[in-house]
Amino acid sequence: IMNGEEGIEIWNTPMTSDIQVVNSTITDAEIGIYINNYDGYNSAAPDPTHAIIDNANISGGDYGIYILDNVELGTQPVSAEIKGNTDVTTNMINGSGIAVRGDRASAVIDDNLMSISGNDVGILVDAGMATITNNTITMNNTGVRFESTGTGVVNENNIFDNVNFGVENLTGSSIDATLNWWGDVSGPSGE
Repeated sequence: IMNGEEGIEIWNTPMTSDIQVVNSTITDAEIGIYINNYDGYNSAAPDPTHAIIDNANISGGDYGIYILDNVELGTQPVSAEIKGNTDVTTNMINGSGIAVRGDRASAVIDDNLMSISGNDVGILVDAGMATITNNTITMNNTGVRFESTGTGVVNENNIFDNVNFGVENLTGSSIDATLNWWGDVSGPSGE
């Protein structure tokens, strides 16, 4: 899939029959894969929305994968599992490789050793929840950022060569970011 506003949009999928996006390539869409519970429709999704993204290659645009809970109009949770060496590169100005936004949004991001790189923020968790394990998150301005009431864990990842922060926590709450490789045996500071 090339160009356009959204490469793939997923909305209103019952949890009993997950939508799977497997072995896909999406280039230069504003949002590569958009998973949501309301946006752009005349009614809120009556069922939770869940998707599995496996071995996708997403480049260009503003969001590689965007998991959005529309907190004003949506009523159901929205979630995704992103796995299988999914490779996400957007842009270094304002791009988010993977964004999890809204109180009922969540993601399991695991086993992506290709890389989440070349983004302003590799993984953004803004008022949602994310479990981030066994990924390579490198060469972004910020590797992982937690904002608002975002929460989650960041364990057993390769997080290195990000410009500003490997993991940035703006929530005021504790985030478990242990057991990661920071590019240096001494830890994230490299000292």
